[in-house]
Amino acid sequence: MAVTYGTINRTKIAPQKWMTVTPVTLDSSYATGGESISANSLGLGQIDSILSISTDDGWQLCWNQSTSAPKILAMASMVGLSNTIVYSAMTDNTNTTGYKDFTVTVPAGSLIHGWKAVVSTGFTGDTTATMQVGVSGDLDRFSADTAQSCLAAGTIGSAAIAADTLDGVSAAVTPRVTVTGAADFTSISAGSMIVTVMYSAISGGLIEAPSTTDLSAVVGYVTAIGR
Repeated sequence: MAVTYGTINRTKIAPQKWMTVTPVTLDSSYATGGESISANSLGLGQIDSILSISTDDGWQLCWNQSTSAPKILAMASMVGLSNTIVYSAMTDNTNTTGYKDFTVTVPAGSLIHGWKAVVSTGFTGDTTATMQVGVSGDLDRFSADTAQSCLAAGTIGSAAIAADTLDGVSAAVTPRVTVTGAADFTSISAGSMIVTVMYSAISGGLIEAPSTTDLSAVVGYVTAIGR
């Protein structure tokens, strides 16, 4: 995937120097470290500087300060890390519970606020199915409410436990999703959902969007100067 460009507005500001304003649309799978852009795509032969990248979306788009390998960075005060959780990929604890760890981690130095789950296929087969999000050894760390039902399709979620949000903050964290049935986990026969853990930097600054974040709805305007 890549950035797509709109119609370029070029203004000559000095001999051999131009200012351009170019609409850009990000893609559905953000690349960590930023989305590459090129001088030619901004209507220039060479980039001297990018003055701004404005957007009316919740994201702040920034230039990586490189003229030779320019990129657009997507930053925000709070971001979400998502993983798809399907019943068939979960580990049975040989009791009423089963779990699946995220394949990606929340960065070190993050304050986790909570989570949401968009359940596309309910975790059916038993009479109840509830879920919580935490980590190995502390299964409810990010779940003040551990009784959220994922038995049927819908959107559910929970804030994190306030006293636990900074536990393990000095290292990257792998979220663990645990689903609990009524009789036995093997009674559950289906289920699929996308779970998103929301977090911010404890420093209070902006943080980069996680890899693969869908930013296809984000449109920015790049104001650049060059030759």
